[in-house]
Amino acid sequence: MNTYKNIIYIALKPYGAILFLNNKFAALSLLLITFINPSVAISGIVAIIFTIIFAELIELKEAYLSQGFYLYNSLLVGMGIGYIFEPTVISIVLIAISSSLTFMLSFILNKLFAVYKIPILSLPFSIVTLFIYLASLKYSGLLSSLANNTTIYDIELPLIFSAFLKSFGTIFFLPNNIAGILMVLIVFYFSRITIIMALVGFYFGIFVHSILIGSFEQALYDPYAFNYILVSIALCGVFLLPTAKNFLLALIGIAISVVLTDAIAM
Repeated sequence: MNTYKNIIYIALKPYGAILFLNNKFAALSLLLITFINPSVAISGIVAIIFTIIFAELIELKEAYLSQGFYLYNSLLVGMGIGYIFEPTVISIVLIAISSSLTFMLSFILNKLFAVYKIPILSLPFSIVTLFIYLASLKYSGLLSSLANNTTIYDIELPLIFSAFLKSFGTIFFLPNNIAGILMVLIVFYFSRITIIMALVGFYFGIFVHSILIGSFEQALYDPYAFNYILVSIALCGVFLLPTAKNFLLALIGIAISVVLTDAIAM
């Protein structure tokens, strides 16, 4: 019985780890929110299951138990595929392959980056997703199962607020105001500093981006603006203590991420 409870907890853990929350109730809540888009939710769960099975088969159980990023990178890859393709036999096969590849890449990159004490964060997800999306263009069976990401339930809000909430939801491939509100409330309950840095990071990033492109409104519509949130949280609240110096470093990091995000988006 305890073994099953441990497996369930392990499977839930990456949902919280994406937002740097180490709490099983927060993780469970975030999992439930993903069902706003069932395709994303199911694909994420499938990715976690295949990653755990693969880790057991190659006898790297201790790796995914001790380091959350091994699982949350696979989770992100699975949800990313689910956002593009509906769950079908072909997409599940693709998720199984990509989640296993992500786990191995996470393991290798962690060994390399550990020498310099640099966290790999979601780098494996970014690399694998790029290759998966390019490869999927050749898979005609997948093209017939493109997901319809029109959300049935949502609310209208002023763009200045909606942009932040949708960007927050986009971290879980849920660009939806309701998802954003629910996720913000969960994070606020468990970590007020995280929400403060999320707000500061997002709007500072939007400010910098608007200066560079010449339009504040266009900057608010940027689908990659969620990166400002993650950079801000990571640099002042997770990997560095929330001090005045680190706050300034976070702002510099956000400004850099604006340019890098634009370059990658091209």
